[in-house]
Amino acid sequence: HLDRSPTGSGKTFNATEACKDVGTSLTVLPTHANCQERVAEMRGQGVEAVAYPELTKETCQRHDEAAEVQRLGLAIGQTICQGCQFAKVCQYQQQLKAAEKARHRVATHERLRTSGTLAYGKKQKGERKGSPVDLVVIDEMPVDVLAPMLVVPIEALEGVRTLARLTGYAPYIERDDAQQRFADSLTAVLDQ
Repeated sequence: HLDRSPTGSGKTFNATEACKDVGTSLTVLPTHANCQERVAEMRGQGVEAVAYPELTKETCQRHDEAAEVQRLGLAIGQTICQGCQFAKVCQYQQQLKAAEKARHRVATHERLRTSGTLAYGKKQKGERKGSPVDLVVIDEMPVDVLAPMLVVPIEALEGVRTLARLTGYAPYIERDDAQQRFADSLTAVLDQ
């Protein structure tokens, strides 16, 4: 269902009430601050919700490395966390496990975009474990989730163009003369 009611009409209250009627739910919001606020609201209405953790210097002792891994689009749990010497005391992993076990979970748009599987159970050893959640509530317009953006380094554009021509997608990425002049001048500046 899509609820486009105006602000202040009770959408959040009604969504939380709907969570009471189902076994499991996933609520998706723009920011971690929004998630913490929603968890408090849900608990205030009698729904034991848990938010997925934010990666910070307080929650991860290898924060700078983990943030770089995330920036590259890789999952930290399958990369940097493997064999980490801080694993047994890692607040991030403890909070992540609590969220994954919770019946009612709250996550950011970014977590949904990067995991893509929050609503469908956890994949283990090639098989999907668990069942889909009963209710998914997406708050605010998650454009980044619905239409993710691909960022391509300028030095890789020629390869992307070639691939697009070979696959028939060239009309979608070909540049006009002004765009080409801009790209050429930007490349010249970067080469200096």
